[in-house]
Amino acid sequence: MGNESIQEEKDKRYNVDRFREFLASQDRLAPAQGIWRLTRKIKRATDSITGVFSALLGIPVMFGGLFAVIIGALYGPIAFLSATGGTLGLIAVYVNRKVGKSLQFGDFPLGKKILAQIIGSALVIAFILLFYVMGQI
Repeated sequence: MGNESIQEEKDKRYNVDRFREFLASQDRLAPAQGIWRLTRKIKRATDSITGVFSALLGIPVMFGGLFAVIIGALYGPIAFLSATGGTLGLIAVYVNRKVGKSLQFGDFPLGKKILAQIIGSALVIAFILLFYVMGQI
């Protein structure tokens, strides 16, 4: 009697057909309506080329750095800090969404990462300004 109930429990747990039915029931999505239908089609069409966009992200980052330097030269250090912090913050948000909670990016919350980027950039800028001021003396 005890062996039969154990066998019955195993059959219930390790039933492959039941597991497939469960996965199939979870896989079905409700039909999309209106704008969601359009966004789903666009996402399916562009899904295969998002890796190319991620790989080419370095080019706008390079030009964004040049843009931040020009902004800093025209409008001062506050504008440079905000442009640099904004660029690094947007990159951090994008990478966090694409990579998710992998080993490298799941260690700290997103807010701490962005704050660390801003503080690091500010320290580098302060170091450069220190050498600039020392050169003027």
